[in-house]
Amino acid sequence: MQSHDQQSCFQTGHRLENWAVIRPVFKKNLFQLIQTPLSRNQIIPAALFHCFNRILIQDSTTIKLPRGLTAVYPGSINQTGKQAATLRIQACIDIKTSSFKYFDLTPYTRNDQAAAADILPIVEKGDLIIRDRGYYVLTAFKQIQEKGASFVSRLRYPTILFDNNTGKPISLFKKLKKHGNLDIPVRIGNTEKIPGRLIAIKLNPKEARRRIAQLKNHPDRRRNPSKEHLALCAWAIFITDVSSQSLSPENIAKIYAIRWYIEILFKAWKSYCHFEEIPSFATKSMVEASIYAKLIYIVLFFEKLLNPTMRLFNHKWKKQISLLKYLHFINSFAGLIQYGHRKIIPNQYWNTLILRFCTYENRTNRKNYPQQLLDIACINPNQGTLT
Repeated sequence: MQSHDQQSCFQTGHRLENWAVIRPVFKKNLFQLIQTPLSRNQIIPAALFHCFNRILIQDSTTIKLPRGLTAVYPGSINQTGKQAATLRIQACIDIKTSSFKYFDLTPYTRNDQAAAADILPIVEKGDLIIRDRGYYVLTAFKQIQEKGASFVSRLRYPTILFDNNTGKPISLFKKLKKHGNLDIPVRIGNTEKIPGRLIAIKLNPKEARRRIAQLKNHPDRRRNPSKEHLALCAWAIFITDVSSQSLSPENIAKIYAIRWYIEILFKAWKSYCHFEEIPSFATKSMVEASIYAKLIYIVLFFEKLLNPTMRLFNHKWKKQISLLKYLHFINSFAGLIQYGHRKIIPNQYWNTLILRFCTYENRTNRKNYPQQLLDIACINPNQGTLT
């Protein structure tokens, strides 16, 4: 016998037969929300990234779907030759305002490289784009430059680099062996020759060993890293077109590190927003309707609840809210939250609960995300160093 929830899902699926008509409405509502700020107050200091209009971080996450959706959302193929069904969500956030700027739903087989240029329609003059090497497409970097924006990315081996003055190819490993660290103007790519900077910072031995092991144990056994490639794991190597007068090598590394915030968001979606709870009988229409509805909820949650709470606690108690702890708190104390909104629970007690369960711990050995932002907020754009 079907449960009430299953019957409701089947009824929903029936009502979504005209999803081709309904889908643009969902997408339009979502994009209206993310393009129109519901709150213009910034969570982080206004001084952050003086020289950039927005700081856009793009990344993707995947969601496993019922196998019956393999034809529309093809995923990876396992060792037995069976193909999974997997949905990929592309997302982009602006760090300066902690707001979403872009979403897209694609099959898993459309990888990040294929999506590298998708962000271009929303890129504006003065933006800074931060992405990992999954989006490493030189033509996309060139198009970002042409729109008057800037980029920061880790270098992808074996990109050919040219000396900015002589035009001759650079032997990167030889230069690093000679100089240790590097911050030099280069031309990037054999045909593109994009003007930019190459930055290389020597890593501690422990981190270098971790990267070497990661490269050697990559799931794709077709990769056979060369000795030079393994040796380069001893450095954090970046390419950017941000000038050395604006940001020093150390600050480039710090800015790139905040890219991990979007990984925290994806973890929050999957752990607390039930993104992966897809019934086995779901159709393509039901899956997309569910995902778009959850994305709309997330945008509203950030703008109407999370962001104001963060501002309040930062201003009043100088405490920073942890996104994961806050979502766990909401899930665990749903009943109290309901009463709290009815003002049955005094505000003082409510705030005490949030202070107790939702704020970051004080750590000296590892900085949390808000601490990283405060560090970067002190960057002097005229000197490229910390004030």
